[in-house]
Amino acid sequence: MAGVENGDALEEHIANVERLYHNGARYLTLTWKHTNALGDAAGGERVHGGLSPFGRDVVDAMNDIGMLVDVSHAAPSTFWDVLQRSKDPVVVSHSATEMYGSHPRNVSDDQLRAITENGGLVGINFFSDYLTPGAADAPDWSVIVDHLERIVEVAGVEHAALGSDMDGVPRLPAGFSGVEDLPLIGAELERRGQTGQNLRKILGGNWLRVLDRVVSE
Repeated sequence: MAGVENGDALEEHIANVERLYHNGARYLTLTWKHTNALGDAAGGERVHGGLSPFGRDVVDAMNDIGMLVDVSHAAPSTFWDVLQRSKDPVVVSHSATEMYGSHPRNVSDDQLRAITENGGLVGINFFSDYLTPGAADAPDWSVIVDHLERIVEVAGVEHAALGSDMDGVPRLPAGFSGVEDLPLIGAELERRGQTGQNLRKILGGNWLRVLDRVVSE
């Protein structure tokens, strides 16, 4: 499945939502590291106070066409505007929770609870700086499971997922090298009591549920 990270790809033309869709894109991450024409980014200047008018039109167009809205990289104000605007479940595709400290890219417990109401999900990013903000050394890989359990605790098991971002981060947790280590996460989740259907939801089922509900084809 193709996706687009950063609404700059729309070049401020709403018709490009449909063009991206017809070229195979089934999700769009609205912002990236900088604020753009759609809305304020987590690490960018606060210009719009959340979604811009163009950003609201983009969310509406994505809902209409069956394209998944992703608010990773979005400022909190943009996150809240999107959840208020979107008729469909929204994803935070590759972020982390604030259980070990605040970071502009991480989501709060209030945001997790809002995702529950929305029906979307949060995919945990494997970047050490998000998993343990401010720590000098890379944490043990099991911290990924800590964050997944935090989502389960606050939002419910239906909203926890893997986000990884393994092709985009400079430092993974200690003991985790790449896709070959993904089975470690499943084994640790099972050791901590997430078995059967709940385990399957976290390891991919929740993504399939949201995609099935939102993406038209």
